[in-house]
Amino acid sequence: MDTVTDGKPVTVWGQVYKKECKNKKFVTYIDKCSFRQGQEIRNCNNLIIYSKSEDFSIGDTVKIQGQLKIWEKARNEGGFDRRQFYYAQNIDFGVELEQILGKKPAKFKWQNALYNFRKRMVDILKQEMKPPNSGVLEAMLYGDRSDMDEDIKSLYLATGIAHILSISGLHISIIGMGLYRLLRKIPLSFPVAGVIATVFSVLYGMMTGMSIPTHRAIGMMFLALLAGSLGRTNDILNTLGAVVMAMVMGNPFVLGYSGIWFAVMAIVGICYVGDSLKNLYISDPGEFRKKLTGKAAESLITSFGIWLATLPVVAYFYYEIPMYSTLINLIILPVLTIVILLGIIGSLAGLISIRLGTLILYPAGVILDGYTQICNIVTKLPLNQIVTGRPSDYRIIVYYLILVAGLFLLRKGKVKNIVNNKATKAAVSFVWGIVLWVLVICPAPPHYEVDFLDVGQGDGAFISTSGGSVYMVDGGSASEKDLAKYTLIPFLKYKGVREIDGWIISHSDADHISGIADTIRSGVRINNLIMSQFSYEDESSKELIDLAHRHGIKIRIAGEGKTISDGKSTLRFLAPYDEEQSNKNDACVVFRLEDKKHQVMFAGDISEETERKLVAKYGDKPGGLLDVDTYKVNHHGSNYSSCKEWLTALSPKWAVVSCGKRNHYGHPGKKSVARLKEENIRILYTMNLGEIKQIY
Repeated sequence: MDTVTDGKPVTVWGQVYKKECKNKKFVTYIDKCSFRQGQEIRNCNNLIIYSKSEDFSIGDTVKIQGQLKIWEKARNEGGFDRRQFYYAQNIDFGVELEQILGKKPAKFKWQNALYNFRKRMVDILKQEMKPPNSGVLEAMLYGDRSDMDEDIKSLYLATGIAHILSISGLHISIIGMGLYRLLRKIPLSFPVAGVIATVFSVLYGMMTGMSIPTHRAIGMMFLALLAGSLGRTNDILNTLGAVVMAMVMGNPFVLGYSGIWFAVMAIVGICYVGDSLKNLYISDPGEFRKKLTGKAAESLITSFGIWLATLPVVAYFYYEIPMYSTLINLIILPVLTIVILLGIIGSLAGLISIRLGTLILYPAGVILDGYTQICNIVTKLPLNQIVTGRPSDYRIIVYYLILVAGLFLLRKGKVKNIVNNKATKAAVSFVWGIVLWVLVICPAPPHYEVDFLDVGQGDGAFISTSGGSVYMVDGGSASEKDLAKYTLIPFLKYKGVREIDGWIISHSDADHISGIADTIRSGVRINNLIMSQFSYEDESSKELIDLAHRHGIKIRIAGEGKTISDGKSTLRFLAPYDEEQSNKNDACVVFRLEDKKHQVMFAGDISEETERKLVAKYGDKPGGLLDVDTYKVNHHGSNYSSCKEWLTALSPKWAVVSCGKRNHYGHPGKKSVARLKEENIRILYTMNLGEIKQIY
């Protein structure tokens, strides 16, 4: 990847193996690839071609020219890591199609036939069911998420059942193993039935996109069938280990894919954690299973085992834990098989009669409506989700060591011989569970940290003080849509922030506040909005202020001479003055973050005129109120800010410029940058580095 340049022309060769339609663009995946950027032709892994029309069929060999698109890492902590996501799928980069230089039709049309069949099934589902259930079934059965309702997806994620939307082990078990058992009853021999079931599962996997979880599930099914045909016992944990090792050897980036970890730990939860817990509580499994309550209890123990095994994985990838996911999965999973079977039969029946297919799918729609109702009820329960932040590697290792140590003692019977009554067993299990739970949810000790977020053309910063206080400064962008959804909220969850003491608004321009309202609506707890009197009275702040009042957020007016302190860190407000300001930028809140280790100046979008007034008022002596270590550069590095007198008074070591790539404002200005360099200040740009973190 060091040999390619982003945004430059590239010529690529390859064979089409997959197609999709995303965000009104056609996405074509090619393998067996070579590319040329410059003079030399090089081999590479798979590539993606983006185009406005459906130009290729699966199996075609193509030669195209376009603009190269390198995958970016997450620009902020908690953000979506596009590079890791695509590298895990063995896809090196993307290309925006400009010209087709050559195309050779596929010799064999079966791959394209699978694609067309999938497309036909999706179209039938759209006719047979209404949204959002049609979109749920399209994703669940055929891996097509183009019609997936975002609210339903968020609801499933919030309650811990989003896994039902992925083509994975359950689907392959129902489709592949179901076919295998049917063929054995005909009867066919082990090898013949196994080969047919495996081939059918592979074709189904290819039709639905052959995701990483599908790869894993088909690999495990193949080894299980191979064991059966050889008369050997299939050990699930060893089968899982063999398949995962093979996948990692083929592509080490698979280890960064969340789905593989969820699958691994869920199976460990069933086969190791769940079995160990059953061994403790169930003395006679055979008699126990004969009772209906026994079956329910056994399912509950298994679900709890999965929850224990996957708890750190959920926290690591999603930064929060859905507390009722065990109970919800206990309700939905037993009938999920019915939904999948009805969905497949109903969409196939639609080939004959849409009315017949609609009739068959009606019960599946009722069940999916029930899922939605259950999830809506659960989201209103207290402690539905607990924000954990991303746990450290150390904490995860300690968690699993305690989990394994406890289970080892249970399996060996050393504890079982001691805790021989139900009350003692329950007490031991409760204490053990609490210790594990606290390890995941307990917040990290407070420390001093300042993060300047990459919000494109805008401003946003995070402050964590030594005394445990948390503040946000601005949170808007003129270039990024849905800033709260994709940047602010994931970042706060990643940090494990459950409560924000104050959100400081420098002024009410959209590029400083556009993401705050959506953050409030998301349920993030904010105690105070801190703004100037000018911003409070500004018409552009009215909607935000009304929203804050409805959510019980207090409005605090900042001004010269006011301070906020937690005993270890202080926010000292230097402006605005009491005098009236006619210019919104010059009425910005200006404050100095003071800590024994580090000082930072935040001054919004003030101009050179206000900078000089501040220097005249507070002086330019070292150690004075303007002297800082880090300067959050005013007005995104505009030429009309950061005058020489201001920079001399601040005398910072670091200057952070928050601006977007190729913005039409011309930020940062060449004159402003030159003045910063003249003062020997090291300049850091969010447009180049993404989030900039200072931690002490």
